[in-house]
Amino acid sequence: MDQDRASSKAPQLSSSSSRWRSLVAAGIIIIAVGIWLLWRFVSPAQDIRHILLISIDTCRADYLSCYGYKSKTTPNIDAVAAQGTLFENVIAPVPLTLPSHGSMVLWRIW
Repeated sequence: MDQDRASSKAPQLSSSSSRWRSLVAAGIIIIAVGIWLLWRFVSPAQDIRHILLISIDTCRADYLSCYGYKSKTTPNIDAVAAQGTLFENVIAPVPLTLPSHGSMVLWRIW
């Protein structure tokens, strides 16, 4: 008889409580699907697969022939620049080699 009393005193979920949980679960699923759809179809396509970063310490750009120097001083760099993207307006965040190279690799300013 004590077992019957204990089981009758156990809290039971009301229909509004289970309905609330169902709505929360459905909301989480809808949000997750929405985020996935945005990520999948709205984000720009990743066409660039390879990056070649050439960094030469203590070399001025105006002495490279791909940047307009009159004599052909750097034919190999010129060939790479002709097939890829050549940046013409770049500013170093720090006038020191180590932090500048760190910012190029980590994509942030120290």
